This record gives sequence, structure tokens and C-alpha cells, in this order.
Amino acid sequence: MNKKVLFLVLSAVLIAPVAALAQANYDCGPTITSPANSLHDFACNVQISVLNVGIPIVIIGWVITGILWLTSGGAPDKLGTAKKAAMACVVGTANCVSCRWCDDC
Repeated sequence: MNKKVLFLVLSAVLIAPVAALAQANYDCGPTITSPANSLHDFACNVQISVLNVGIPIVIIGWVITGILWLTSGGAPDKLGTAKKAAMACVVGTANCVSCRWCDDC
């Protein structure tokens, strides 16, 4: 019973923002220019593509890390796994933030 409730709550939490943002009309930031006329355009296209893929992966990683941390129950081996996942998420977040700070596209 608890797994069903957890699944429903997580599904609602993950789907609700997508449904809400689907209704909005806002500027998403830089878009990919096609075709790339220079090396700078190509680098910008790669940066935008990496951010479009990396940011959702980092968000999902933080959610999974939180679940691992909450379900560890103080067990040292499970807590160690959660700490490793948290460190991987910190590194992934730092990569996405640093990639976004270098934005001159």
C-alpha cells in the first residue's frame, strides 16, 4: 500500500510542473541555430544541447538522492550510497551552472 501511495505522490509531483509550464508562454533562452556557420555557433549549439539534456538528469538525480537518503534509515551502507549519489548530483549541478555562466551565445 505504501509503495502505491509513494508512486502516486511522486507521479503527481513530477507531472504537475510539466502540465503547468505547458500552458505558459515564456522565453526559454537561447535556441539552437541551424546550420552552424562558425565554430562559435557550433560550440553554442553543443552547450545548449548539453544543458537541455543535463538539467533534467540533474533534477531526477536530486530526487533519487533524496529518496535514497530518506529510505536509508541510518544504515551505514545505504547512507554511504546516498552520500555518493549526493556528491554526484553536486558535481552535475556544478557542471550545469558553470556551463550556463559561460553563456555568450
